[in-house]
Amino acid sequence: MADNIYELPEYWCGNIGYKPPGYADFCINTIKEMAIILHKPKSVVDLGCAYGYSVVRLNKLGIYTTGVDISQLALSRCPD
Repeated sequence: MADNIYELPEYWCGNIGYKPPGYADFCINTIKEMAIILHKPKSVVDLGCAYGYSVVRLNKLGIYTTGVDISQLALSRCPD
């Protein structure tokens, strides 16, 4: 068993943490992204980015964004 709960696949779309459909559709991400867009920053660091969905969306909008997370499992599942 992983020493870190965030390295367990069950945490991300299972019975421990995030529930199906998982991280991608959390409404808090929309609120976070709208607040960022309204402030019009040149760059953003998303601490605790999980799968990096916000990072991808913000980069597509032309806001240079990078993500950081403690879970190597989550980072390994980030979209390209």
